[in-house]
Amino acid sequence: MVREVRRNFFTPFKVGLLTLFAAVALAVGIIQVTKGGLSESDSYRVSAIFRDVSGLKKKSRVQIAGIDVGQVESIELVGARAKVTLRIRNDVPLYENATITKRSEGFIGDQSLDISPGDPSLPRIPDGGSFKPENVLEGGGLDAALEQLSAVGGEIQELAKTLIVLVKGDEEGHGGFQKILDDISSLSKTLAETVEASTDELQAILKNVNTLTRQVSDLAAGEEGTVRQILANIETITRDVQEVLATVRGVLGTGEGELKEGVASLRETLDTLDASLEEVRSVTGRLARGEGTVGKLLSDDALYDQIEDTVTDAGDFLDRLLALQTEVSLRTEYHLAHRSSREALQIRLIPREDKWYELALVSPPKARAIYSYETQSGGGTAYVRSENTDLRLNALFAKRWRFGPHFSITGRIGLIESTGGVGLGVGLLDDHLEVQVELFEFTNLETPLPRLRGVITLHFLEHLYVTGGVDDALNDVTRAPEGFVYTGPPELDPFGAPARSLFIGAGFQFTDEDLKAIITAVGLPSPG
Repeated sequence: MVREVRRNFFTPFKVGLLTLFAAVALAVGIIQVTKGGLSESDSYRVSAIFRDVSGLKKKSRVQIAGIDVGQVESIELVGARAKVTLRIRNDVPLYENATITKRSEGFIGDQSLDISPGDPSLPRIPDGGSFKPENVLEGGGLDAALEQLSAVGGEIQELAKTLIVLVKGDEEGHGGFQKILDDISSLSKTLAETVEASTDELQAILKNVNTLTRQVSDLAAGEEGTVRQILANIETITRDVQEVLATVRGVLGTGEGELKEGVASLRETLDTLDASLEEVRSVTGRLARGEGTVGKLLSDDALYDQIEDTVTDAGDFLDRLLALQTEVSLRTEYHLAHRSSREALQIRLIPREDKWYELALVSPPKARAIYSYETQSGGGTAYVRSENTDLRLNALFAKRWRFGPHFSITGRIGLIESTGGVGLGVGLLDDHLEVQVELFEFTNLETPLPRLRGVITLHFLEHLYVTGGVDDALNDVTRAPEGFVYTGPPELDPFGAPARSLFIGAGFQFTDEDLKAIITAVGLPSPG
């Protein structure tokens, strides 16, 4: 009987006690969830005035760079605008030029606030302060986005009409992308024919000049005795003619009367002829002595040799110019540690198979830090860090030593990413597999050791290749240089970031012969 009474009493009592405990726990949880947020001890207040706070509510998230740094504490109406009061964590400073933006989190209407903390060199916004009105950036909302989308749709329709006219041409048959392609094809074919024809003509001219100089040399060398005999005979004939003229002049000078008057004009003519013969003898004498340009050409072997050497050098230079090969390469790499890409456009000028010159423009995977002392507005100087993301230049001379068809070594020296550097490469399998190392950037203040890059390249098709390797292999992370103190927000601290990075990439390459083949063999129809 007693046992039954106890069982009837304690069983409902235990159930009730458990129910009471669950209710208390639920109430405490609801209070904690409802209370939530940041306390006054670990946060401070700032406010902003918005024209429209649709979608915002108490406890809406406040973020910097996608990280929660606070929440909305209250929203109240001030005139025709809404005053939003925020609670921000004490460890997140905001500065005078900080900006705030309302951002939609989806199509369901929820909104959050994004903050840019501003310039650390400016004063902080104090507890109870507010954002400047010009730094409160109003979002357009979903309706504005739909209106903009509608406007963009109209512009896309106009663009589509323009593209149709561009491809098909207008109603009168003018324009049209096909006609442009036909014109380009005709121009390319004409240009290729002109280049090929001009090259053959120039080589033919040089060949003819070389043949002519050899013939002149052979003639001068083989007939030298005959030429000298001819000059001697001309001199003898001239002397005999002068003696005859002297005799005739004596005869005419003894005539009397009409005979003397009749031959007076003949005497003047003979005098003129005598002077002309004297000039002829003078010219032939200079030729025999090797005087003057023609005389030197006939008698000076050294001058002929110089002319022949000049023509030979001109021919050799033209042959080297025509033999110069150009190789163009475009590649891209993805660096895993930096989560960014590196692109490079490279041109190789190859006068011979065992040496070449490299020129390249490189888009770096990470910015290069620059440190300088700058004068402050209040006086004094400060050690300032800035970043440079401009394109960088490669300018290298390369020399290859080949040890059989399947092994070669290549050395390079010059500029690598706008700094002095050297490189060494090994070519295997007839250079289809290349292993290269590059050492450069010897004076980077944020890394104690030079930058070492190792690259493996596989040419698996005629114009395509893949590549991979490690960049900045000697340095693990970046460090602040001596004397520099970072004072910005902790989340933007550039130091301690990884320096060493694995990368993978791919690229394609082609030569001037490929371009010539494309130009001459393009299969587009000609106009008409």
